Amino acid sequence: MKRYVEVYPLMEFANNMKDKSIDANDIARFPWADVRENVHAHWEDWSYLGFDAYRYWFRRCSNCFWEREDDNEEKDTPFCPNCGAIMDERRENDDEVH
Repeated sequence: MKRYVEVYPLMEFANNMKDKSIDANDIARFPWADVRENVHAHWEDWSYLGFDAYRYWFRRCSNCFWEREDDNEEKDTPFCPNCGAIMDERRENDDEVH
């Protein structure tokens, strides 16, 4: 698992230690930074046929498949409220000429 250290406190510590070298133990004592990997996804149009023979349309996240209750593209958010994925990924059919 990757661990990240906040760089500015470490740089300040290094500047104050001019007469001593810094080793891995010194760095390991610093607090970890709160970071996460960015996930990129897009909104997908999706539908299913219900038990009442009615076709239900909705939009879902291509990363976690969380479903939004409506299929209105105008209500698309720039991120998924469920997994936090950034919705900037291009869909397969975005390059087609309309």
